[in-house]
Amino acid sequence: MRSATCHPVERGFSLIELVVALAVVGLILTVTLPRLSGLLDRIGFSGDEQRVRDSLAGVAATARRAGRTVFLRSTDKSAGVDDSAKIDLPRGWTLTVEPPIVFRYDGVCTGGTARAAFPGGELTYRLDPPFCRPQPL
Repeated sequence: MRSATCHPVERGFSLIELVVALAVVGLILTVTLPRLSGLLDRIGFSGDEQRVRDSLAGVAATARRAGRTVFLRSTDKSAGVDDSAKIDLPRGWTLTVEPPIVFRYDGVCTGGTARAAFPGGELTYRLDPPFCRPQPL
């Protein structure tokens, strides 16, 4: 039996405890969210860079499959040209090829430099004959 002098058991948290817990969670999020955002940006850029490199590496295979000569040209000069290679560029990226690179039906190419410009910078690849595998500079 309980006597009238016993205090009832309190359940739950006080307002001060809740405010302190929310402040700690807020501080942790303030430190970690910017780093997480930067990590996600780097992962996205890395994927875009790999997609461009894979597209450049696949031009020789495209020429072999088609059984005809394919040209790798700058994106601004290849509009409407049927013999130009289709490069998968992310949105906002442009490709500059100097000089235009010729890929023959057997996969052999003439070589040159491809520069992929994106918002915030650019990547340059050297494509050396005879097989023109993209090498970052």
